[in-house]
Amino acid sequence: MAKMRGIKPETWTDSKFVQLSPLARLLFVGMWNFCCDNGHIGDDPLEIKMRVLPADDCDVSDLIDEMLKLGRAQRRDGYLRIPKLRGHQRVDQRYFTTCGWCLDDEESEFPRGKPGEETRRARRVPHGH
Repeated sequence: MAKMRGIKPETWTDSKFVQLSPLARLLFVGMWNFCCDNGHIGDDPLEIKMRVLPADDCDVSDLIDEMLKLGRAQRRDGYLRIPKLRGHQRVDQRYFTTCGWCLDDEESEFPRGKPGEETRRARRVPHGH
């Protein structure tokens, strides 16, 4: 499930962000919409391309590699993680979303209760969505 995300003004002048190519910057910010609230998204370049850059002639795998080299993303077992997404978003705890990778990622945070335990309105989204 896609979510609205905010972009802080200082993002545009961040030293690592400006080292990304223009399309990699757009892809990076666009991926935020499709990550769970812990920053996980499926490691499927074709799916990411179709969600974020469907009309652009580019190789999303190369753009993701740019992000990985600069630490803007991390590759894990079957998914990518945007490491500081949670710290840069104002997440409404009532609508906190997790995914199947959250339980396997020791850096995941959960709004209340135990990991994997649903909150009143929190949503669990399937892998890759």
